[in-house]
Amino acid sequence: GQRAQAEPVVEDNVSVRDIVIEVPESTGVQAMDDEHESCTMAMEAMLKARTRSTLVVVYEEFKEHFTHEEDLMHDYDFGTGGGEFSAANSHAKDHARILKVLSDEIERTKAVANAKISASFVKRVVDEFGTHADR
Repeated sequence: GQRAQAEPVVEDNVSVRDIVIEVPESTGVQAMDDEHESCTMAMEAMLKARTRSTLVVVYEEFKEHFTHEEDLMHDYDFGTGGGEFSAANSHAKDHARILKVLSDEIERTKAVANAKISASFVKRVVDEFGTHADR
């Protein structure tokens, strides 16, 4: 279902009104579901404020969640068969890629006082998280 609504600002042909953030479906692991909820709440705050500080919170939430998820995959030997091309390794590479997208934007906005995060960037993060959670 639809979760966050913000002012109808249009940038790069993206309206924040059209950005829908949803909590991923339950994984059956309460800790993962709780972290997905925390990540979703951080993205909702970023959508509403679109500030660098809310972006940093998204980065921190994602990083904590991704680290925990990778640890669980390793601990339970989930998706580890296949070496470099294993599901676990592929998932970890996806985590690194998403974190780099976030850290690059954090770095880009560092020198800009009161930098606003674009609606198109927020949409990209929301889409990346949703796509990743479905994998």
